[in-house]
Amino acid sequence: MAAEDGLEENPKVKTLAKLLREGRRDAFWYVMMWRRLVVHAGNAAGALPRNYTADDVAAFLDFSGDARRLVRAMKATGFIGYRKGRGFFYPGWKTTTTGSYVSKRDDERVRKAREREERRRTVQGPSADVQGQTADASADRPRTNHGQTDIKKESKGRGAPPPIPPPGGGGSLADARWEEIMKIAPTPQNREVCKRMLAEMSAEDWTLVQAGYRRLSGDSLTLSKKTRRVLHWPTDVFLRKQAYLRFRPQERQSVTTKRPPREGEPSTVAAGLAELESTRTRADEFIVALLADPDVPEAEKAARRAAWTADPRNAGRPAPWEVKVKLRVVTAKT
Repeated sequence: MAAEDGLEENPKVKTLAKLLREGRRDAFWYVMMWRRLVVHAGNAAGALPRNYTADDVAAFLDFSGDARRLVRAMKATGFIGYRKGRGFFYPGWKTTTTGSYVSKRDDERVRKAREREERRRTVQGPSADVQGQTADASADRPRTNHGQTDIKKESKGRGAPPPIPPPGGGGSLADARWEEIMKIAPTPQNREVCKRMLAEMSAEDWTLVQAGYRRLSGDSLTLSKKTRRVLHWPTDVFLRKQAYLRFRPQERQSVTTKRPPREGEPSTVAAGLAELESTRTRADEFIVALLADPDVPEAEKAARRAAWTADPRNAGRPAPWEVKVKLRVVTAKT
């Protein structure tokens, strides 16, 4: 595991030792073991799998204290980072000696894979129904009219066979879709896996993918937290879980109108008026019973009369204590 010159004397390493209350050599050891964990379990961007926890990191670093204290100290010094939905990662991984080497190796691997794909396409050449020379000399044979006549006879008998798709067509489609993903997706990741899924994706699903990611730049203020979190998933997780299906257009539900009341049924307005009249009657009965109660002070009775008269809902109505109201049975509370 390579380390930069003077890393042990780096002020961040000294600060890490101070926060952990450990020696400087121990802090240097934690940094180097953290880099080793990223190399063995992480990707070229310096990110660990999402299922790694703080306890897993502390166990690999041989830290015997509280795992959360270790993570907080390494966060404060810039050696470790955490993002919801992504997990732990090494900030500035590609600027380190180890990260730069791993990144170059990954770029070299991708370049060689692309060259192998290009050589494969060159050897296979165009489809069989295309005339002319191909890169494969063994495939270039003279075409006779006899063979073409046989093909025509067979086509008349049971229908022409479906055309053979040109090799590499899915690759060019996947490349174009991946370029679009790089422009609109916030967290592109795992290019080769994403390109395989994009090559097999239907046009309808691809439209949903574009519509989902473009909502981040359009009506992003109206997005819910859950939808925003899904759109910030790594692209390989977003495509593998088919999270784009949540952005399919929803049909509006037709609003059903209430049926008119049948003959003999009370209308809504009539029922409301009856309920209002019943409430007023009960209130009048209550205030008449209260005014007739000899145990109630006269001051309270006068206040009740004034409140009833000042209520705008009683405007134009005769006072209940001046009108004979048929009282219900009222039980006195002891």
